[in-house]
Amino acid sequence: MRNILIASVLILFACKSSHMKSQQIEQGVQGQVRWFQGNMMPSIGGDTPKGKAVERKIYFCQPLKMDELQRDESNTLFLGVDGLAIKHTTSDAEGNYKLELAPGEYSVFTKEENGFYANQFNGEGYVNIVKVEKDEITTLDIKITYQASF
Repeated sequence: MRNILIASVLILFACKSSHMKSQQIEQGVQGQVRWFQGNMMPSIGGDTPKGKAVERKIYFCQPLKMDELQRDESNTLFLGVDGLAIKHTTSDAEGNYKLELAPGEYSVFTKEENGFYANQFNGEGYVNIVKVEKDEITTLDIKITYQASF
């Protein structure tokens, strides 16, 4: 009986971790979310820091400009993004995510403990823009770096 229980638990975990890999999308966004913390300065003879794969909720919104968003007290995180989201997904334990999206441009944020994070801005002031083309999958790897030094 105990062996059956252990086997059942192992199968359950195997199915959960492979779900993200087996999920197929026709068009949208896929990528990996990585967390960077502390000193990330490259050193002579050392490896380039790659960060740690993390599970995060990822929000996709209409294209938003920085001046349209409220910031937290530290000016690091954005506030109220969840109310603006068109769609959201969650990365798995290996940081991988996929989301079916209509063609267009989206601002992308990760949900952090005290707000929403994005660290890319284009020349027009738009926050973390990703473009989805018809019948294509865009790769967007997300680096969460607000607690790292480079």
